[in-house]
Amino acid sequence: MESVTWSHLGHPVHAVVDRPDAPDPESPALLLVHGFGASTDHWRHNIPVLARSHDVHALDLLGFGRSAKPAGLAYGGALWRDQLVAYVRECIGYASFVLCFVHVLCARFVLHVTCSMLHVLCVHVSCYM
Repeated sequence: MESVTWSHLGHPVHAVVDRPDAPDPESPALLLVHGFGASTDHWRHNIPVLARSHDVHALDLLGFGRSAKPAGLAYGGALWRDQLVAYVRECIGYASFVLCFVHVLCARFVLHVTCSMLHVLCVHVSCYM
């Protein structure tokens, strides 16, 4: 599991990436999005297991976890939607991926993400394993 820093709107965003030893190009990438008041740490037990068969990405949304918390940003669905779309385009780059989210916070903007990206399957994870 690798901790990386990515930039969105000029602000550092913390992400975690893990990949299988033998990647399957047919297997979609997984993007894990934490719930309100949470961070990538909440996925720490899931990531290694999921990475046995998928490229796994988890990121701290701006304002959460180890990502920047800049003053003056309009925190909310539009910001986080745009952040997720940009991350997928810049860092995942797959034609298909699975977006896993865990909180109603994400449900508000996940539909905007799915409208912005093609071949997306959204999965709501109601609890952490």
